Amino acid sequence: VAKQTFHSMRSTFTSEMANQGIAPEVRMKMTGHKKEDVHALYTHIDLAPLRAAMKTITPLQTEAPE
Repeated sequence: VAKQTFHSMRSTFTSEMANQGIAPEVRMKMTGHKKEDVHALYTHIDLAPLRAAMKTITPLQTEAPE
């Protein structure tokens, strides 16, 4: 069993919020992060939200316009 530390719990909390679509500004306020680069180190996005985001992107045109 992995030891739970303040930093591991903070990372889990931050990542869970990110995976639920909570805005970075809100997550930073809730975790007390002041710098975006530090906040990014604590944020780990799961594959499901990444796949969902990819589905929202309009496909690139494969043929030259007429």
